[in-house]
Amino acid sequence: MLKRNLLVSTICMGLGLAGYALPAQAQTLDSEGVAYSEQYHPEPLRNVNITLTRDVSLMPGQFIIHAEEGGAYSSGCAELSQIPVEVEYLANFLRLTYHNYILDSRDQLKGTGTTCNKPMSPPTAKVILDSAMLAAKGIEKIRFMYHGQPIEADLELSDQRVRMWPALSREGLADMQVGNIKTVPSTVWFYPENTVILSVPGAKTEQELADLREKVDRLATSRGLSPLEDHLTGFKSPLKDKTAFYYVAKGDRYSQAQGELLDYVSVDSVKFGLEADEPIQKPLAVHIRRPRPTE
Repeated sequence: MLKRNLLVSTICMGLGLAGYALPAQAQTLDSEGVAYSEQYHPEPLRNVNITLTRDVSLMPGQFIIHAEEGGAYSSGCAELSQIPVEVEYLANFLRLTYHNYILDSRDQLKGTGTTCNKPMSPPTAKVILDSAMLAAKGIEKIRFMYHGQPIEADLELSDQRVRMWPALSREGLADMQVGNIKTVPSTVWFYPENTVILSVPGAKTEQELADLREKVDRLATSRGLSPLEDHLTGFKSPLKDKTAFYYVAKGDRYSQAQGELLDYVSVDSVKFGLEADEPIQKPLAVHIRRPRPTE
């Protein structure tokens, strides 16, 4: 049984218009019968990156396959649709077929020098999936398609996380590009409710970073927070930032945290002097926030 959905919507960004001519065999009308033109036409995908992301608004076990066009123009002013994508469940794999997005500059007057005040965002496609449903269907792979060119990725599903990596690369070690589509190895952890991040951006030197986690752990414990590693087996922080750490709160006290000051920790540091350096205890601010979609 084939299940198919078509997702289409519109966003805006800056665009510089080059000369455009419809190929002789190209589709000349949109789905509503409006004729394509130089100011209104399908635009091919040039460089699409596909990765897994999360969002706090999703239900437990849900995640997003996020595709983003990185080759769109970035000057002038035009409206771009999102990237249309067909979602098909087939045997033991999921097929996502991407299509050209629509460029619409019909409201733009040529040669007026009008400044574009619209937010500049690239065309994207977001497909929300449920890990339990994929597991029940026996889905183990995703096949991404554009203009008939396939690129496959393996999926690893569990109650705690979902992982994706290009099928022909060594597991999780490399991006892979076929034609205009590139898949990026990525992992989405299903964080427990009330997961937060404590960050200490003021820690800069190796000495200040040396026992920072230990100091932050003690502060977290005093506030009823426990390390996320205690809740998710094998969890490794996706952050490159060595001053930020994941915790789980008891209750929803910090459910709306957006980077507020939680408290201070004191770390070993050095006060540099003209004649001699002096070891000191340096207070550093600890901030608390909810994880962002890419964290």
